[in-house]
Amino acid sequence: MNIQEDNEKLIKDSRIMSKIIVIVIIWSMLMITTGQLIANAQSIDGLLHEIKTSEYTFIRNGYSYTGEQAYKWLSWKRYHRQYKNNPIKTEQEFIARVANRSRRTGTPYYIIVNKKYIRLDKWLTELETHNTVEGGI
Repeated sequence: MNIQEDNEKLIKDSRIMSKIIVIVIIWSMLMITTGQLIANAQSIDGLLHEIKTSEYTFIRNGYSYTGEQAYKWLSWKRYHRQYKNNPIKTEQEFIARVANRSRRTGTPYYIIVNKKYIRLDKWLTELETHNTVEGGI
C-alpha cells in the first residue's frame, strides 16, 4: 500500500465511524424518549391506582362516585378523542387537562376527605408532589 491508498482507507474508515456514531446517538435519544414516555405513563397509572383504591367519595357534576367508578371515568377520559392530536403525556397534564373539571359543565371535580370537599386536581397535585419527593408512584 502506498500513502494515497492509506489516506483513502482512513477517509473511508472515518466516514463509517461517523455514521456509526450518528446511529448510536439517534438510538440513544430514542431510548431516552421512550423511557420517559413509559415512566410518565406509569406515573399517571400510579395516580389512577390511588384513586381506584381510595375509600374516599368522588364528586363529578354533583353526583357521588366510588374510587373504582372515578378510576374508570378518568381512565376513559384520559384516552378520549379530544386528546388524540395532543395526548396526555405527564402527570401534570393529566391533572390539569383530565382530572380538573367536567368539560361538559365546567364544574370542578371534588374528593371528600374527612367530610371536607377538596378539588380533585389539588389533591392529585399534592399526592404527585409527595410521591415525587418520597420516590413513590
